[in-house]
Amino acid sequence: MKIYDEHIHLRPHADEPPAHQLAPYVAMAKERGIEISIKEHALLPEKYRTGPRKDFDFAMAPEEYEPFLQLFTGSETPIGLEVDYIAGCEDEIRAMVADFLQRVELMGLHLGALNGSVHLLPLDISTDPKNPQMVMWDDFPESFEKYVTMCGIEKIIEEYHRALCGLVNMQFFEVLSHIDLLRKFDSPDKNGTSRYFAGFENFYEEAIFDVLQLAKENGIAVELNTQGIDRSYGKPFLTQRALQFCHDSKINLTFASDAHKPQAIGAHFKTAGHMFARAGVEKLTYFRNRRPAFYDYR
Repeated sequence: MKIYDEHIHLRPHADEPPAHQLAPYVAMAKERGIEISIKEHALLPEKYRTGPRKDFDFAMAPEEYEPFLQLFTGSETPIGLEVDYIAGCEDEIRAMVADFLQRVELMGLHLGALNGSVHLLPLDISTDPKNPQMVMWDDFPESFEKYVTMCGIEKIIEEYHRALCGLVNMQFFEVLSHIDLLRKFDSPDKNGTSRYFAGFENFYEEAIFDVLQLAKENGIAVELNTQGIDRSYGKPFLTQRALQFCHDSKINLTFASDAHKPQAIGAHFKTAGHMFARAGVEKLTYFRNRRPAFYDYR
């Protein structure tokens, strides 16, 4: 059985992040018999390159760009990006990625896919709609809780839905990453009631299914991301119902551990496999040179 883990990062998140390393990830993948594809966080649009490293505390810093590319010289491991969607920055995003793709081609590197994701949402668009203050809401539980307190979960769901729709409508990315990331710090109480989404479960699910319908119409693949299992959410970032919708709608599906350390490569694939099988999925998708290919994961 071959496994393609289509979403791997080359370092953990940290206040002082270490340099990207490729070799330990390649070695671990070979040991486990897993094919990996790197999707490192891309540079952010210039006006959002905040903080001392100009990385908003999670993305790639400008001075890391060239050394990151050089890691792949002579390697057959596919290189790609996880690109943050920010409304109003579409042209700059396209230009930055075009530069990346040109460098990859000139260096003769093996290209995987471009994943689109949302980590930044506006705090208040009413004061300056064209220059909203953006919130990194998924770094710490305290950040998300403060965001909910300030804006309310209904408003946040609306903003998340709007951003995901904008991402898909760019018709630029091959894969939509961790669609349920907004629930990263959610957890049920003893009665199974959501800590943050109580009273808005249906509203949230409708928003997600609306995005999935858009993904179907635009031909973008969706990943089942198992990182959510190791968060307080305790489940993959794609529900069984959403997975079933994807399969029934003939949306291509990828497996993603979203590993930020070698030991996490392929994490929870057994759980993901059971979910795929339950939905009737026979083939999963991987990407080479931004084109889909398919394999039997069973």
